[in-house]
Amino acid sequence: MSARLTLAILALAVPSLAPPAGAHAGRVQESGAWATPTTETDLRARMQGSWQHVEQSFLMRFSDHRCVRFRDGDQSLFSVTYTAEGARLTSVWPVAPVPGTWTLEQGALTARYPEGDRVDRFRRLDEVPEELELEPYVLGDREPDAAEREALLAEFRERSVTDQRARMALQEAESRAEAEGRLTSPEDYQAFTQSPDVRELLNEMTAVDRENTARLIELLKDIGWPTAERFDHATTNTAFLIVQHSGHLRLMRTALPLIEEDARRDPELGQNYALLHDRLQLNLGESQRYGTQLSRRADGALYLDRLEDPADVDARRREMGMTSLEAYLALFESMGHNVERPGSPEPR
Repeated sequence: MSARLTLAILALAVPSLAPPAGAHAGRVQESGAWATPTTETDLRARMQGSWQHVEQSFLMRFSDHRCVRFRDGDQSLFSVTYTAEGARLTSVWPVAPVPGTWTLEQGALTARYPEGDRVDRFRRLDEVPEELELEPYVLGDREPDAAEREALLAEFRERSVTDQRARMALQEAESRAEAEGRLTSPEDYQAFTQSPDVRELLNEMTAVDRENTARLIELLKDIGWPTAERFDHATTNTAFLIVQHSGHLRLMRTALPLIEEDARRDPELGQNYALLHDRLQLNLGESQRYGTQLSRRADGALYLDRLEDPADVDARRREMGMTSLEAYLALFESMGHNVERPGSPEPR
């Protein structure tokens, strides 16, 4: 596996559901009952449906014990626990509770957070917006002419460069900090990730991913998946990287069977299928199959995310043309990362 793909495997820190500081909302009037829910069953029934933050492009959709969130171009899934006092959300990957309690107040979905008086309100939507849909996109079938094809080849080459630029800079910055002994504790690692230079790189990476994701969705609806036969191997690989870095569940669900077809035609693309399969499964609250996805502990150490049938993982990896799991983990150690082996204590 090349170094440029290693950054496709790491889980990001659990994002807060709260909008940026300073974003507060006033009272929202809704048609229907205004009474505060008094039981867990009452709250669960009345929270069902789609909601939009009254001041921001921040959408949520509750359905029984799951919630889909769309924010900053990402689609994320959360499990929901209801009580008479309010609903609590837990990120499905990495598994971690999200600060805040959600309830209904005067017809508005209301989130109250532990930090002071912070309150955010959402209005109910009559229909499910496209941003909260999880069903795969319908693919277009238009065939670009020769001139457009050449323009798209150039565009994907440029998008490949921008996809990797901030990621490689982040990797280099972390490697330097580790080599200098500046990442020896959870506090060190937190300070590193919150430093201005690192935050700037993370913001750049997020902006690139958001633009690339929107553009790829646009193209899928128009011309379908850019297979190697229609374009070239590099274009197909760039499309995979955009999907892998998108944080967009609907796009991942659309692309996975298409990348599986790519892998059947070209065994060298088997790794792409394994990487996306594992990331999608974890994002849906399931276990990964090929052992490609690692997350970080608070101190920066990497650990393997939940894995189905660990005893047979190397056989599954061989089917995808991949090295053993041990060799894969050793690759990250060779890059200067502290990697915990399966069987280590669960992250706190």
